[in-house]
Amino acid sequence: MKHIITVAALFFIATAIMAQSNDATVNQTGAEQTATVTQTGNDNLTTVDQVAEASSYGPGKQTSEVKQTGSTNTANVDQQQLGGGGKTENTAYIEQVGNSNMGTQSETAPNSNSGQHQWAKQVGDDNTSTQTTNAGYTNSFNADIAGNDNTTTQTMAANHSHGNIDIIGNSNLATQTLTGSNHGYNYGINITQLGDNNEATQSFSGSGLGHVQRGDVWQEGSLNYATQLSNGPDNIANTYQLGDLNDAFSNLDGSNNAADIDQIGDANFADSYQTGDDNTATISSTGNNNGNLADPVIITQNGTTNLATIMQNGDFNAANVSQTGDSHEAAVNQTGNTNASTVTQSD
Repeated sequence: MKHIITVAALFFIATAIMAQSNDATVNQTGAEQTATVTQTGNDNLTTVDQVAEASSYGPGKQTSEVKQTGSTNTANVDQQQLGGGGKTENTAYIEQVGNSNMGTQSETAPNSNSGQHQWAKQVGDDNTSTQTTNAGYTNSFNADIAGNDNTTTQTMAANHSHGNIDIIGNSNLATQTLTGSNHGYNYGINITQLGDNNEATQSFSGSGLGHVQRGDVWQEGSLNYATQLSNGPDNIANTYQLGDLNDAFSNLDGSNNAADIDQIGDANFADSYQTGDDNTATISSTGNNNGNLADPVIITQNGTTNLATIMQNGDFNAANVSQTGDSHEAAVNQTGNTNASTVTQSD
């Protein structure tokens, strides 16, 4: 059975003349569900709930599209795929244009249910986007944000999942949390921020040797901050910052980990701590005052067969490499004036 519900702006003409606040609620149960809601104005609320029973051949698509234009609007979309073994791709899309809007997307697809997709687009200031999946396989998250003082959060508790957050603007906060395994098949998690005073945080962990859990952060602007935390085997954390007074921090705990921090600009500070086996950490800084004796560029490794490399090009740089374990290698290359480097190895 196919269910299609379209709630467009025309539906609200009668009330829009008297007020700008509209509420739309869509509840669907079954297969081949489609919900479309379009709202224009302020203080609007949209709630979409879709539930389908999965089978080995899939229950049919769940598709939800919500578009809101105005300020202080709220969109909530919840999709549930019950049972196990369904292979149908479900899609939840929220587009909000205006200020102080809130969008929430939630997917529940346990066992071997696969193909859940969430996409959020927000244009404006002081907006909040939250995307969550609780279980399943091969899930994807995408958030495109343009504006200032926005908050974007992606939480993925599933296997073979990946997420992307792309932000243009200032003073934005992006957070990604990834659990499960085998995310390397689908490119892991990525945050891209263009602007000043932005903050990116990634926390990814999982299991499955030979399956990469990967996180990438790319920031361009001034006064940006990046934090990457990982716990599990075969992890990779990469941070690239272009601008002034940037800060990067990486923490990897497990086996076969790798961390890379690239900074181009002035007065940058980089941290990388690793605990486990076969770790690799690389920090590359280009510019002036990338570190000082009080807050130097630091690589600390604790394990076996670790490799650390620090490269700096500029003035007043400082480097500190500390390794504890067997078969360590450390290389520091500095070009400029008043550089300082300290390497400590313990076996």
